[in-house]
Parts: sequence; structure tokens; C-alpha cells
Amino acid sequence: MIVFFLPNLQIGGAERVMVNLLLSYHERYPLSKIILLLGEKKGDFLDEIPDAVSIHSLDRKRGITAILPFIKFCNKVKHEIVIYTLGASIASYFAKP
Repeated sequence: MIVFFLPNLQIGGAERVMVNLLLSYHERYPLSKIILLLGEKKGDFLDEIPDAVSIHSLDRKRGITAILPFIKFCNKVKHEIVIYTLGASIASYFAKP
């Protein structure tokens, strides 16, 4: 299982790259479980996410406030890889065991 973790999907370069990676992975490995984890579930790129991809929100605007919710999410969902960028990198960095 792969988790793509971003603050949100508002229009921006990093968001575009992450959506492209997610879509490419989904096309190449359609039976793999992919989760899109967002700090906030908002943004124009949400419409591009396939229905087969599960979308979760931590309901946090800032990466620093997402640390504990991210740890709880990781303990609940057994993932193999987390791909993250932008403010999500703060939560991911401090959540490492």
C-alpha cells in the first residue's frame, strides 16, 4: 500500500507532480491499494483523483499540527511507502519512529 501525503490539492507545481505520480502509479498497478492523505480535503486537483483511490483528510491546515493525527493514521493503516511533499514533510519527519 502506498500513501501519497500532501497538505491539500490546490493548484501548484508540487501538487501537480504528486497527482501525476499518483495517476501514473494507479495506471501501471491498478490492483494496488493507493491512499491519498491530505491535511485538508480541498483543491482543484481533487476532481482528477480516480474513484478507486481512497482519500483521507487529517483536517489540519499546517504540517506541524498534523504530526499526531499522521502518527495515528500510520498506526491504523499498514502502509509500505509514504510519498510526501511540502508541509506534509514536517509531519512525516517528526512522525518517524
